[in-house]
Amino acid sequence: MKNQFIEDHNINELHPLHSLILDECCETAIRLGKTGYDTLSTAVSVAFLTCFSSLRSVIEEGLKEYDRVKIVYRGQQFVFYTVNDPALDSSAISFIRHEN
Repeated sequence: MKNQFIEDHNINELHPLHSLILDECCETAIRLGKTGYDTLSTAVSVAFLTCFSSLRSVIEEGLKEYDRVKIVYRGQQFVFYTVNDPALDSSAISFIRHEN
């Protein structure tokens, strides 16, 4: 599912954190019994945007209080020192868009 999603959305480069989020979203969509690629793709896109937005907000708020924020996501550690970190750049996930 993830490889097909990457291919269909012409994703050339994926930040390691974005890749982990995408893994989780694909796994969850399949586990929830979503069927048909279009339905799966939509479910993954919505889940990704939700997860990314929530995670980014938590990190941004943490950086208002502390000089760094460390998260462990799916067993991998990420340390953020600034809100300008490439992992928090929403233009890096422009491949996700809602289409009617």
